[in-house]
Amino acid sequence: MVVVVVIVVVVMIVVMLVVVVVVVVVMVVAVVAIIIIVVVVVVVVVVVVVVVLALVVIVVIVVVIIVVEIHFLIINSIMTKTENTQHIHI
Repeated sequence: MVVVVVIVVVVMIVVMLVVVVVVVVVMVVAVVAIIIIVVVVVVVVVVVVVVVLALVVIVVIVVVIIVVEIHFLIINSIMTKTENTQHIHI
């Protein structure tokens, strides 16, 4: 009887240790997976923000160039009109 009780106790201790080890391994894997997911999400967000900012900067530069060109065209047309009127007056 004593041998059976000792064997049962040893088996229970081994099972408990195995369960604890499995739980710890699962927790570590879960933590590592969460860290990897967070890192991937942060990298994706940073890349998206950088791309959006780059697109905004490009659009602003293009709009500024277009506005400056239009202003130059308007100023040139006004200058040519005034030159034409001056020529007419002469």
